[in-house]
Amino acid sequence: MYGANYKVSNLHNMYRHAKYDVIVLADSDIRVGPELSRRASSSRCRTAQAGLVTCIYRADQHRRPADPGRSRCSSTPTSPTLVMLARKVEKSSYAFGATIAMRREVLDEIGGFLPIANLLADDYELGYRASQRGYVG
Repeated sequence: MYGANYKVSNLHNMYRHAKYDVIVLADSDIRVGPELSRRASSSRCRTAQAGLVTCIYRADQHRRPADPGRSRCSSTPTSPTLVMLARKVEKSSYAFGATIAMRREVLDEIGGFLPIANLLADDYELGYRASQRGYVG
């Protein structure tokens, strides 16, 4: 165990065994299709200016969520609209934890996962630390 955040501790342990130059993170409660890795590694994440890419998500209203309250809060119909509005008002300097793709070199440059092992908002921190280094998402 490397910190109070079990998820980040697990990511650190797995990262040591990662083979490829794009690291894709998806929360355990997120269901993605088989094309996610291919799309993430051929996406904007591969450009020199991009630090990481993230995406807006919504709950699958046809499936019974494990936590109905969380589903309602994280995927209201206005969530994507609010994110797009925020991007018009401020520079995007955060990531959504549901799905993140990041180049290995950028993750190494921000210190890997250990510096955020005691933080709760690890997704925010990954995006913030990449943006502080001048990368855009």
